[in-house]
Amino acid sequence: MRVRLIAFTAAGECVALRARDVLEGEDCAYERGFGEARRGLDAFAREGFDRADALVFVGATGIAVRAIAPYVRSKASDPAVVVIDEAGTWCIPVLSGHLGGANALAIRLARGLGAQPVVTTATDIRGVWAPDSWAASRGFCVLEPERIRSVSSSLLAGAGATLFTDGAVEGAVPAGVSLTEERARAQVVVSPRALPQDGELACEPALHIVPRCVYVGVGCRRGASRAAIARAVECARELAGVPSRALAGAASIDLKADEEGLLSWARSAGLAIEFFAAERLARAEGSFSSSPFVESVTGVDCVCERAAACASGSGRLICRKQVLDGVTVALAASAFTCTFNNDAANRRG
Repeated sequence: MRVRLIAFTAAGECVALRARDVLEGEDCAYERGFGEARRGLDAFAREGFDRADALVFVGATGIAVRAIAPYVRSKASDPAVVVIDEAGTWCIPVLSGHLGGANALAIRLARGLGAQPVVTTATDIRGVWAPDSWAASRGFCVLEPERIRSVSSSLLAGAGATLFTDGAVEGAVPAGVSLTEERARAQVVVSPRALPQDGELACEPALHIVPRCVYVGVGCRRGASRAAIARAVECARELAGVPSRALAGAASIDLKADEEGLLSWARSAGLAIEFFAAERLARAEGSFSSSPFVESVTGVDCVCERAAACASGSGRLICRKQVLDGVTVALAASAFTCTFNNDAANRRG
């Protein structure tokens, strides 16, 4: 976690440095907001929203609110913002309490500083499951943050919420949440696959929580461009109904380890790419497409499907070999688990 801290007085600086120590192991940087070498508040906020996962202001809440106001955009992308008073008595999550992790950060800082966390979100106060906080703690993505309110409101009103997942479930589901096998009737869907079209839904559109568990297998002719590979991957994703945020990695044969177009695409997509020897690809378990020509060139009958399967840990293919402009793409999904803990933290997410 990239955390940036700022204080505005000498007393506040002492608290900020203690807070930095509490967050040992994180990428923390403290900047002085007072004195001759002080950091400009607007620049601190602007750069923090661009580059940091969390901002910690040691000082008045009003200072923090005015500083961040021009840069607040969406709960899906805004960093966590926490305010600590200069006496180190209170830790207040101000922005992105659940998805950004501000509530959890405030509680962590409060424990380390001997302070009191001031958490005001209704689900936390009443011990009700917060799907966005739960998703963030599992490394899952929320695709439609605007739908969080509907689910939370239903839970807070005592009406409960239904949840569908095509993954495994571990632990007792939170109070008020019931599992359903009917995806179209679920209020919360945990799946790497896209939701049905609105016309297919038996209730209002669900909140879609996406685990990062889909791996892209790629084969390509020599010199394939980044753009050509990106187009082929996009087509495969759309065909399989897989959101881009479900992608966890990419893979190909080791003969392509120096393929600049492929490497460039992986970098631009923010995906780590793994290269497998033909012998390893040949040992992949499952039923795959077969091309005598591909085997004569690479030593294995199908690169993209086997690479996706290997990268996913022999997960199931959810999109078989697709060919576009000299690029072959397949998608495989690894198994994932929805883990619920039997404690108060789980009720809050």
